Formats: sequence, structure tokens, C-alpha cells
Amino acid sequence: MLKRAGGLKEVAFVDGVIFTRSGMRIAGNYDKIFFGRKRYDIELAAGDDIFIPGRPGVISVEGAVNNQSLIKFQKGWSVSDYIDVAGGYHRNADQREVVSHYASGDAKEKGWLFGPKIKDGCRIFVALEKEKEDIDWTELLKETASIAASLATIWFIIDRSG
Repeated sequence: MLKRAGGLKEVAFVDGVIFTRSGMRIAGNYDKIFFGRKRYDIELAAGDDIFIPGRPGVISVEGAVNNQSLIKFQKGWSVSDYIDVAGGYHRNADQREVVSHYASGDAKEKGWLFGPKIKDGCRIFVALEKEKEDIDWTELLKETASIAASLATIWFIIDRSG
């Protein structure tokens, strides 16, 4: 069908294809489907809807950064490069919780040493650090005393019956 329609335009963004059937998104390797690999073809049915967007040309950096922004896509840039341009991590950022969401629907976490490859149209999300609960020392001592008293009672009962 794509060939009959004249093929893809140069600005077509294959990673962003949205193919739905009966309201459900159909996942597929559209790069292989659109460029001649027959075994990846998906047979079309009445009511199928295919949307092929243009290249976005930007990366979205969101979450716990100092300046959430859309940044021009730069081939070869890393997750860290984009976060730096977005003003760096916010002071409450959890630098271990950085996820790259791809236009195809996939998502990958930033590793300890290396981040995932960034593609045009990615959304990079930096999570906030989880708040640590303060310890209520009075409650802790009360619970500890209660457990100690119960253990002493059990020990006393076992000692008396033996």
C-alpha cells in the first residue's frame, strides 16, 4: 500500500509511526516493514489507521532538571549532554532514575556508566529523589520495649514450665 501511495517522503519519521486496529496500537518493526522486508509485513484490515508523522527534530527533557525544555536533536549526543543543556540536574533529582522514552513506545533506563542511544523524538525524564521518612524515635522505642516485654514474658513462662 505504501508503494502505491508513492512511498515515504524524506521527512517521514518512521520511529514515530502509529498504527492502530480497533483502537489498539499495533507494535511492529516499521523500519523493516517500510523498507522491503516481506516477512515483517502486516496484513491490512478494514478500519486500520496508520499515521506517519514528520521528523520532530527535538528531544524533550523533563522532570527534575533545572530548565525543562525541547532541545534540537544532535546526532551522537548522550543523555548527559541533553541534561546539561537543560540546566543540569535539579538539586532534588534522582540521577539514577533517568529514563529515555522513544517515539516507538520503547523506554530505556540510563545505566550506571552509559546511557541509552538517543534518537530523534526521544523524551528524557529525570525522576525526583524519593523523600526519606524521618524516624519517630519515641514510636521506635515504644515498639522495641513492647517486643522486649513480650519476649521476657515468653521466656519466663518457658522457664517456669520446664
